[in-house]
Amino acid sequence: MRAAGIAGWTVSLDYKPVLMLQRDLHLGIYEDFGKVSLGETLAQYGPWLLAITAVLGLIIVGIIYMIGLNRKLQQSRTGLEAVKKDLELKVKERTEELDALNRDLLQEISERKHLDEALRESESRLRAILESEPQCVKLIDREGCLLSMNPSGLAMIEADSLEQVRGAKVLNLLVPEYRQDYERLMAKVFMGEPATLEFEINGLRGAKRRMTTHAVPFRNTKGEITALLAISTDVTDHRRLEEQFRHAQKMEAVGKLAGGIAHDFNNILSAIIGYADLIKAKLKDDGALAHYVEQILSASERAANLVKSLLAFSRKQEISLKPVDLNELILGFEKFILRLIREDIELTIRSNGAALIVMADSGQLEQVLMNLAANARDAMPNGGRLLIETDGVFLNEESARINNFEKPGRYALVSVTDTGVGMDQQVRKRIFDPFFTTKEIGKGTGLGLSIIYGIIEQHGGRIDVLSEPGSGTAFRIYLPLAETPSGDFTQKEAAREGLPPGGAESILVAEDDPVLRDLTSKILLESGYRVIEAENGEDAVGKFMENRGEIKLLILDVIMPRKNGKEAYQEIKKVSPGTRAIFISGYAANIINGESQTDFISKPVSPNVLLRKVRETLDMGTMD
Repeated sequence: MRAAGIAGWTVSLDYKPVLMLQRDLHLGIYEDFGKVSLGETLAQYGPWLLAITAVLGLIIVGIIYMIGLNRKLQQSRTGLEAVKKDLELKVKERTEELDALNRDLLQEISERKHLDEALRESESRLRAILESEPQCVKLIDREGCLLSMNPSGLAMIEADSLEQVRGAKVLNLLVPEYRQDYERLMAKVFMGEPATLEFEINGLRGAKRRMTTHAVPFRNTKGEITALLAISTDVTDHRRLEEQFRHAQKMEAVGKLAGGIAHDFNNILSAIIGYADLIKAKLKDDGALAHYVEQILSASERAANLVKSLLAFSRKQEISLKPVDLNELILGFEKFILRLIREDIELTIRSNGAALIVMADSGQLEQVLMNLAANARDAMPNGGRLLIETDGVFLNEESARINNFEKPGRYALVSVTDTGVGMDQQVRKRIFDPFFTTKEIGKGTGLGLSIIYGIIEQHGGRIDVLSEPGSGTAFRIYLPLAETPSGDFTQKEAAREGLPPGGAESILVAEDDPVLRDLTSKILLESGYRVIEAENGEDAVGKFMENRGEIKLLILDVIMPRKNGKEAYQEIKKVSPGTRAIFISGYAANIINGESQTDFISKPVSPNVLLRKVRETLDMGTMD
């Protein structure tokens, strides 16, 4: 039996009755229920019932509490599930947003990386372009100081490195006369407008260059003009070639005029010389008439030389190119030069010793030496020294291009240097212009150097001049060396005296000038020849057709109306291929180049030369 306290009550507990009661209650068997009174029952089992009731109440309360708690737990769990789902949804959405942001960030990083690589590649390409760019590219600040310049620009101003010129004033390189224009260009560019200027600079080592510059504003990322960006081109060679081209055009124009004058004048001289020779042949004594005729012939000879000079200047003179040793020619001409210059001028001739063989007309080269010696004499009024030197030089392709030679190769160089008054730049530019002279009126024609220029050009050579006021003058003549020299090149044919034998052959003379036609006919007739006259090319063809069985030789003027000499000869050859011809003209024989069975005589021609050429040609016979 044990005691139990319930709600302040203390009861003795006997397990046996309780168990029995429990059994009875459980089985629901109350056999003696009607025999026992309620009071007895309560008295007997009351404490236990209270205890049981209290326990059951506690159990029920606990169950109810647990049910409520479970319901709350269920509600909490449901809420938590909802919160969990909501949280998972938000986490998912945020995760997706973060993934998208991460992808965008990775793409942006990749794009930025590619942009950085592209920027580096672009900078590398730009640097390579600037370093290989043949033009001068430079940046200049507002004060006119150099910030940057590419290698080509550094080479143009003769700088060894950028550090040598960085921060230097660009204006200091410009020739003073262009500095004000360059300052105006800078002001215009820093106001936001592009500008262009051509100017000259002096390099750091003294080389002068002609430049053309195009400048634009250089802006930063804010659009502010911080510097001047300029691209400059070296146009020195271009301007020199332009000047040479203008000079050549001018010489060509004046040459055409001179050639036209010489052509007409040659016809007049031919008549004067021809008739004077005929008169001389008929004069048997040595009286005054013979002397007068000699004076006429002497003056005509001087006039003929003047015409040859005009033709040489216009490059229309017939030249006879033969191998000539320049050293021998100059030494052989030394006595003439000594007579030309004064005694107070010391002449020195110097050569390298080797033969310098050129294809040239020795008479024209002598004329070049004579004109240069005369100019040197006039440039040294108080005496001085005249030096003539010869040497051989080789010009490569670059040198030939820069100096405007037709082709590279080996050239003979003749230098004629004096210690005279010299020339300034303005005079040097015009020195070869026709009719330009610095001499007093009446003391110079202005044709001497122009004639020299024409002769040298006609020989395929070049001439230039170096001179400074008070420092004398040096003319340099370049002539292409001959490839296969042979023989004695300076020996001239001995003049043959006396009239050649005449003949009885029939000769067709075609000349549009009636005076010359009549003169030529008289010369031939007096030597026994039969003459058929024609006044133009078409008339010559007609006269030949009428007399083709008799005519043995054609004497044709090159320039004639209707048909020129060549056209007439070609038509005659169609019916008589073996007929020989002699062409006569005051121009070079370029019209008849390539014609076989022909000879050429340059006007004015003396009766002796004409008759000799006629006899030589006839003795060759026809070619069938």
